[in-house]
Amino acid sequence: MNLPVLMYHKVSENYSDALTVTTAELERQMLYVLTKGYQCVTTEQVLNFCKTGKPLPLKPILITFDDAHVSFQNLALPILKNAGINKVTLFVATDLIGTNHSDCGEIMSLEQIQNLDFNFVELGLHSHRHQNYKNLSIVDARKDLQEHISFPAKNRISFAPAFAYPYGGFPKNKIAMNYLKELFFENNIQLAFRIGNRINRLSKSTDLFTLNRIDIRGTDSFFKFKMKLKFGKKFSIFDFRFLIDIFKKKFIIRNS
Repeated sequence: MNLPVLMYHKVSENYSDALTVTTAELERQMLYVLTKGYQCVTTEQVLNFCKTGKPLPLKPILITFDDAHVSFQNLALPILKNAGINKVTLFVATDLIGTNHSDCGEIMSLEQIQNLDFNFVELGLHSHRHQNYKNLSIVDARKDLQEHISFPAKNRISFAPAFAYPYGGFPKNKIAMNYLKELFFENNIQLAFRIGNRINRLSKSTDLFTLNRIDIRGTDSFFKFKMKLKFGKKFSIFDFRFLIDIFKKKFIIRNS
């Protein structure tokens, strides 16, 4: 089962950069996703498929936003709903709530998060202090996760047992990664997302703690978005030439 997981951060009406897509582009992308027959799922549906084999739609897709920037509520949600998207996952770094973070920008308040439509928005874990887990010590990771996990119960919020690594960073050392996985198990975190920019091939043997997400950038062309959606990995000039060759061959066959 193939699963593309799209990763967004911020939305703006008229500005774009690596972390920010415009409202027009987001709408165009979501409408394209639906016209290609994709059906939105949640992290819990993905987990159930990998654990128990519970069926997913024929063309599942997971749409995710990181950090809970205020533009998620003000701009992204209306566009997603109007386009026909029915599920979206928001990964929240709990210590950033209600702050203006140097990397993440203005973050939604606790009240705004509590008032989200949870039939539409699934909340996921994104660490407490938004630290890069790539080189974080096990002691610091344990403290961060414990504070992170205790936050939802104290504030009347329900989180899915899914974690998105801040900055996409996780230990590359196998021993360190195994220690981190033990911390995840201790805190009932059952799957985690890196970046990776690949389509996930889901099965019961999938490593649920290094699932891939596709980084959707505001600097991407619409063509590049379509290529990422279909193939996942970012395309180089050589990949582009390969696609041209395929197109030429199909054109020659059709007209021969």
